Amino acid sequence: MAVKPWSTSINAAVSAAQQKITSGSSPTQTKADLLTLYGGARDASNRALGQVQAAGIPDADNGAQVAQQFTAALTTARNAFAHAATRTAALSTSNKNAFYAGVVAVGQQLTTENGQNSAGFSNVSSDQLQKAFDSVTECK
Repeated sequence: MAVKPWSTSINAAVSAAQQKITSGSSPTQTKADLLTLYGGARDASNRALGQVQAAGIPDADNGAQVAQQFTAALTTARNAFAHAATRTAALSTSNKNAFYAGVVAVGQQLTTENGQNSAGFSNVSSDQLQKAFDSVTECK
């Protein structure tokens, strides 16, 4: 299953970025680290999306609906990270205060976009798929 490795890779990328970005980081270094994070998250989302699409419709109750929900959620995540990368790339690092205010704005927009997206995963409802998620090694 593509979603568990995707989630794990996103969490690992966020942790790595948090360790790299400190109060002593320069705006230039922070920008580079954020671009790495957002680009990596976008690419991981795109890979997971491709895997979900390649898997097709699950043979389960509401299979078509579940496939559509996962596809929509991963597309939204990919697009949210791509938007964050584009916005971050556009930030000037010449004024530290303005840069960090821009970083906060980008982060808030990303949180908003991904917050709306979380329903795409939480609304998936299929007892058959839940059993697979809980028991099949690839789904853990």
